Amino acid sequence: MTPPDTLRLTEEVGEAEGSRFEKGRNLVRPVIDGGRTPSPYWIHESAGVIRVLWTNGFSGTRLELTATEHGILTGVAEAFTDVVGPTRPRTEAMLRPVRCPGTLEPR
Repeated sequence: MTPPDTLRLTEEVGEAEGSRFEKGRNLVRPVIDGGRTPSPYWIHESAGVIRVLWTNGFSGTRLELTATEHGILTGVAEAFTDVVGPTRPRTEAMLRPVRCPGTLEPR
């Protein structure tokens, strides 16, 4: 499950009719819609720490990010699955503010 290249961390909260994974959590939306990714949402874990998840309940991708003084989120992306295996693929991850379509400033 590959997250989109450009995404929006929204303040929109998932509702009961949506995915059970999104319910009550802030939603993630792709800026350029390339099809729906399974149940993307984000959580503000602690001061300056954000967790972004895409999951179908069995596998997914997790971003663990920390805010820098310049508003950039940096950290690690990790694939996960419910199948027990030797390792989980990991790589560096970064989210930076970009101008959203139809706006004058980064969001």
